[in-house]
Amino acid sequence: MTRFLFAIAVLLFAAPSSYGSNNYFLPGDAFFHATLTQKNLDSLTKQKMPRVVDYSFQDTFEGAFCGYAGYSQARVPAIDDKFVANLKWTYDHIREMNGRELRESRTANGVELYETNGLHMFLVREDFDLSDSRLQLGLKYNENWIEETTKFVDHARLCCFVDTAEAI
Repeated sequence: MTRFLFAIAVLLFAAPSSYGSNNYFLPGDAFFHATLTQKNLDSLTKQKMPRVVDYSFQDTFEGAFCGYAGYSQARVPAIDDKFVANLKWTYDHIREMNGRELRESRTANGVELYETNGLHMFLVREDFDLSDSRLQLGLKYNENWIEETTKFVDHARLCCFVDTAEAI
C-alpha cells in the first residue's frame, strides 16, 4: 500500500502545470460578443457617442480563475441613437415572445435582480468578410490567437462559442 501511495504522489507532483486564460476580444477575432439585457440597453441609451460595450462571457464557458487576456470593452462609433432605438425595438419585440428570466442575488445593498437570459450580440469587425463561406459567424476563428493571448498573459486556453463540428 505504501508503494502505491508513493507512486500516486510522484505522479501528482511530476505532472506539469497547465495554464489557461479567459479570452476577451483578441486582435484578429471575427467578432466582439456582448449580451443585451434591459440594464445594458438602459446604459447604452444614456451613453454619449462613441458608446462603449462590455464583452460578455455569458453562456460561452465556465471561467477558470486563470486570468484574462484581450480587450474587455469596445468603443463602437456605429452605435448611434438610431442603432440603439433599433436594439430597443428588437429587444422589446423578442421579450414579448420570450420574457426576461431574473435571478435574485444578495448584495451589501440588499437584493438585486439579474437578467439571466440576455440576448447575444455579435459585433462583427468591419473588415471581416461574412460572404466568404469559410468564415461563418458561428466561428471565432483566429489563427493567431495564441500569440495575441500571450501579449496579455503568459498562458492560453481556447474559448469557443461552438466547440463541436456537429454544431456547425
